[in-house]
Amino acid sequence: MIGRLLGGVRARPRLSLALLALGQFLAWWAAAAMTQATLPLDMMEATAWGPGWQLVYYKHPPLPAWMAEALITVVGRRDWMLMALGPLFVGVTMLIVWRLAIRLLDPVRALAAVAVFTGILYFTVFAAEFNHNVALYPFWAGVIVFGHHALKRGATGSWLLAALCAAVGVYAKYAILLPVGMLLLIALADPVARRVWRRPGPYLGAMLGLLVTGPHLWALWRSEFAPLRYAASRAVNADGWTDHILFPLNFAAAQILALLGALLLVGLLRLPGSAYRVRMDSSERGKLICSEELEPPICVRSDARCSSRASPALPACPVDRFDRRYVLAMTGGPLLITMIGSALTGQEARSMWGAPMWPTVGIALMLTVGAGPLTGSSLRRFTVGWVGLTVCLLAAMVAGTLFGTHVTGRGDRVNWPAVAVADAAERAWHRRMGEAPIDIVTGPMWSAGAVAFYGTGRPPVLLNGDPALSPWVPDAALAGGGILAVWWIRWEWQEDTALPDWLGRTGRQFVPLAPVTVPWETGADLPPVRIGLAVSAPLR
Repeated sequence: MIGRLLGGVRARPRLSLALLALGQFLAWWAAAAMTQATLPLDMMEATAWGPGWQLVYYKHPPLPAWMAEALITVVGRRDWMLMALGPLFVGVTMLIVWRLAIRLLDPVRALAAVAVFTGILYFTVFAAEFNHNVALYPFWAGVIVFGHHALKRGATGSWLLAALCAAVGVYAKYAILLPVGMLLLIALADPVARRVWRRPGPYLGAMLGLLVTGPHLWALWRSEFAPLRYAASRAVNADGWTDHILFPLNFAAAQILALLGALLLVGLLRLPGSAYRVRMDSSERGKLICSEELEPPICVRSDARCSSRASPALPACPVDRFDRRYVLAMTGGPLLITMIGSALTGQEARSMWGAPMWPTVGIALMLTVGAGPLTGSSLRRFTVGWVGLTVCLLAAMVAGTLFGTHVTGRGDRVNWPAVAVADAAERAWHRRMGEAPIDIVTGPMWSAGAVAFYGTGRPPVLLNGDPALSPWVPDAALAGGGILAVWWIRWEWQEDTALPDWLGRTGRQFVPLAPVTVPWETGADLPPVRIGLAVSAPLR
């Protein structure tokens, strides 16, 4: 069976990759869509921001909000369709990573490198929620993949593609500067790569990157760098010298934990086992050599650098030194830069900052740990291990979503009754205001966003009553339209009919309504969700 599987990979590597990526996409999309009653937190935020089509938002760049709104425009407000975005971006990233893997490895190792990618928590469990980290995955990978060809061959087209990935990545998350910085550092420091500065590629790429990012940079300047100020306001700074050591170490430990599945899979390849062998001698170099023991036969391209002695069906051939240096630097460099930056500044590096850093970790592992001859038994173990790990990760996500609240006794946002809350809030509004439409819904992002997305209408969201945070809210509606205020009463100190302080930012008078209670979308014995409401009648 393993022989037939390897034969299929060898005969149709692209089809094998397509099936792997498609299976990964469908499995994780189905797991999210069938178990989550409500959009996750960051996706709800994207639906609240998206209708504004802003070039920059007060917290982040705009790409995830744009993607969510574009999909809503096409398919409507179907949360199960939006849940496809995270797995879709992971699948696209796999296809991009394959371009580099098949360039440096034989088809079996290349496919194994991409399969290793699917054992990383960031690309599986955490990717079910589409956010700025997940939106960055394909562009981070694109900078690495196209950057490799640009540095090694000096191809202008590859420079333009790498620059385009970098520029669009800026619209996803500014962390894209890490792989871009590593690429430029390699281009300056590596003797092989330095030759590219004599060609037009890097200069044309820089021009394209500035052209694409120009509108966002202009909007960033006009907003007085609001996302950067927001990030600085949430930074956790060191209390003492020990934090300068602990912060980077904790970050590294979190990355190792997220990569354990990938490390396990590659470890299975290196366990000893019986080898499938081929016959290769000096007269056969450069020819297609087929195994003697597999059915159907597995063929490998011989190479003058490979051993002429009898070797396994997948012999170990040396990899170009620049290729190895490049992949290792682009894979591990951002981690080291983040750790050094955390140590020097005393600012905590959050574990999720590492989410986009690992698209090429499978290639790096196959060029190092997995570079030796592969045996039939090790490939069999790898296949079984990959299937088992995938099933375990899917089961863990499904079980956590469906039964996690039973164990913790606390509600999860994906089990929050958003549809029922939106329906109750709209009914309360119409009982008070009759047929008058809700021109604006205001409140914290989660509760107000839920009413806007899951309600019958889709009024713009005025975040925390602050027009400065919500430039997409029409001035006319803000001045005289009907406003519904909605907030989640979560804490004991919150009084049911007390109006939140943030309502004063609207400049309008509000009348409190009776709070509504809605049961959670879970079978766990949890106190119902209590929602505070207030209205401001239309002035026109």
